[in-house]
Amino acid sequence: MGIKNSPIYQELKGYYSQSTIFSALGIERNENRHSAFLCWLLDPKSDHQLGVEPLKKFLALYAVVNEKIDDELRAAFITGRYNLEDIQMERELSLSRFCDDESRLHLNEKQKRLDIWSEFSVSIPDSSEPRKIALVIENKIYSKEGKRENIYQTDVYHDCLSKYYADQTLLEVFLTPNNEGANCPDFLHLTYQQLLDDVLLPLASMAKTEHAKLFLNDYIRNLGKPAMNDDDDEKKVKTYSILATSELERKKLQQLLDTEGMKTIIEKALFAVYGEQAKNVIGKERMKRNKESIKTYETIVLTEFWNDNTHILKAMLYNLEIFPEGKKEAIEKIFKESNRDTSKYVVEKKCGDQWVVADANYNRPLAKGRAACVFFAQWMAMNEEKFTLQQVRDVFPLTLNEYYKNSSWNFIDTLIFGSDSESLMANAVNIAGQQIELASDKWDFYPIKYTNNGKCGWGYLKDGNYAIMPKMWRKEDFQRLLNHIDAHPELFSGLRIRQI
Repeated sequence: MGIKNSPIYQELKGYYSQSTIFSALGIERNENRHSAFLCWLLDPKSDHQLGVEPLKKFLALYAVVNEKIDDELRAAFITGRYNLEDIQMERELSLSRFCDDESRLHLNEKQKRLDIWSEFSVSIPDSSEPRKIALVIENKIYSKEGKRENIYQTDVYHDCLSKYYADQTLLEVFLTPNNEGANCPDFLHLTYQQLLDDVLLPLASMAKTEHAKLFLNDYIRNLGKPAMNDDDDEKKVKTYSILATSELERKKLQQLLDTEGMKTIIEKALFAVYGEQAKNVIGKERMKRNKESIKTYETIVLTEFWNDNTHILKAMLYNLEIFPEGKKEAIEKIFKESNRDTSKYVVEKKCGDQWVVADANYNRPLAKGRAACVFFAQWMAMNEEKFTLQQVRDVFPLTLNEYYKNSSWNFIDTLIFGSDSESLMANAVNIAGQQIELASDKWDFYPIKYTNNGKCGWGYLKDGNYAIMPKMWRKEDFQRLLNHIDAHPELFSGLRIRQI
């Protein structure tokens, strides 16, 4: 692909491929680590040697967004004409410190902790006395606002803190990467994009020490680099997202998108990797065109291109309007991935000195179950009417797939079924002609029939009946199958399953 020779591609490839401190530690989206970094940055006592500038820029952002703050303080924060004194700042401070009756908190221990807390004095020129200020920042990246017995976290915070700071000015901030604010209206909603534009980028240009520059630039790179959430709450669905993107980075992504052929490559790659899921992103017409025109070799090349450039391509989808008809929720869905292994495979056969796709009907990247069944069908085709059912079972023993081996159903005593086997007959709703249909609460087989779709999971035996493989393959079972294939080249010569 000529795109790879583009200087802007090479620049973005280097940018997204370079590790950050956060990615090296596996904490790109860990909420507590983000709070720790922001607390370090806002605290003048930290070793970044930026003094009060980070806190003053944050307060300026607060004042610009919050028009309800009193005029004197708002003007001071925006212009910077004030002095900060007696600054205290802590992270994970318990709300219990500010409430004399903990029974009113209605929160668990984790929800009671203030992500970032600060107290300081503001001296404004021509003002008689310093203003006492308290600042609280609740930071949410993926987690929703906590609640208990239908009482929300920020409501409890405000109720408690507003009483404690009745004689002071209380600034409450709810920081998120999206547009979802706090339940309590007294919490000002700020986004990571606003934080990046108005606080982080200006500070990065101001930093004088290599230490501060490294930390700030790494954090900025971390915000714009697509990453999976890694909070310790065992979510079933992991979210793959971007928190904020600099204008310069967005311009470079747009330059790459404007490169001739790039939009077509993204369109085809989405189709190759995501199949039908791509329809709501690229549109029905493009979907139809790709279905009709995409070649077998293109599917594999495009999938490998996508896998090799996931960060760049997802950053482009997230930040740029590539397909105007694409639904926002469809694009966001691409950024959500299950905890389950989502590796893709292709079944190939040896043709001379080259490996080619074994079945043109299954040329696109396959999930584990489909790959196992396509491999079995191709192996059966290579040995058509050569083996008995028992001989096939010997080649594919039940021990390969412990999902079936450990089944509580007493009729499962083998991995490979035959169309005449008692176990299959006893649990089939109907076996007629060339098609097998099974009850939905029984084993899940791909249907057997003569169509143009190709064989998947079955093949002919020596006696003319079928050998059939079920399609449920978990990660560890599938790996056992791959190891079995590698360990017996004499049985599977000329056929392989390759991860892409």
